[in-house]
Amino acid sequence: MIPYQKFTQCTSISGYVPLKTAYFAALIALIPLLGVWLALATSLVLLPVLITLVLGAIAFCTWYLYHRLICLNPKEVCAIGVVTNVLRPGFSSIFSKVGDNDATINILLAPGPLNYNQDIPAYTSQPQGNLIAEQAYITNANLPYVTSGSSDDLNHRKGLHCEFEGNGIAVLLAFAEAMLVILLAVLALTLFAGPWAAPLIWLLEIIAAMLGASGLFNDFANPPVAEGTNQQGTPGTVATGQIVLVSGDWIYDGGHSGWNEIHAVHNCQVLLDPGLDLSDPNVAWPAVLSGMPFVTDADVTAAVNFLCQLQSQAGGAVKGGSMADPGNNWVVHPVVDGCQKPPVIF
Repeated sequence: MIPYQKFTQCTSISGYVPLKTAYFAALIALIPLLGVWLALATSLVLLPVLITLVLGAIAFCTWYLYHRLICLNPKEVCAIGVVTNVLRPGFSSIFSKVGDNDATINILLAPGPLNYNQDIPAYTSQPQGNLIAEQAYITNANLPYVTSGSSDDLNHRKGLHCEFEGNGIAVLLAFAEAMLVILLAVLALTLFAGPWAAPLIWLLEIIAAMLGASGLFNDFANPPVAEGTNQQGTPGTVATGQIVLVSGDWIYDGGHSGWNEIHAVHNCQVLLDPGLDLSDPNVAWPAVLSGMPFVTDADVTAAVNFLCQLQSQAGGAVKGGSMADPGNNWVVHPVVDGCQKPPVIF
């Protein structure tokens, strides 16, 4: 199985924090520093400004990773659908996505509509529709689900958004924390040390500049790829028109106008690659998927339950086995091979 990354943690409703609250907390944390700066009547304008920016970056990254995504129940879900689009991160995402380098796919859930042209109930009323439907847990807390706005927002409500996590925000948080320590050291040396500290201050400023630059560029050195395995276990990139099985954390994303998604993806498997042309008004779901009928709602429910159970068993075997000891890992199901270790021949 592909080792998917995970850097975020979903939170309960009580742990959810709006972004403006996170920034306000950063400003509150700055008050003691500004008090020291003003009390000493220094002319070091740049340092407090830089510290303010770094604190703001730390507040944003902390919010993004730990206080933005709300856990839904059950925490982990599994779904089958057709891929409608794939977004792979690039260097431009540093600016367009504020450092987020997650790869994403959107899937239309089986056996619902194969386009985004119908009203939301057509998508939420089908067997897997609860995954994208409004959850009372969220609406009771007066948090919104998007019902109007851009077509992209509405598409996220009609399909299931799935995110393959990258390390972008986690890397930025680590660099911002390191820069904060350096900037505070520079401020302390400038305020309280004598002229002898000037070379050390210059050195710290150079290190801070190098950290900032490397943090910016290394953010996208190893972005994730929307990747899945076929039924033979061979990895490959996910493409539009494929029918995939996706499992992972089921969350409400409070950083947008409001929708449910899988974030982070724990597993993605390409079940069928028929290259469905979703622009064709006559396109239809296949009648058979992985050797099982895939026509009626009952067929789809049975297929989802069976295939998701197999995926869960495979995932549990990998997590519970020893990656260093091949004898404890298996490709053929243990019911078939008995999970016997191979003989050792000297």
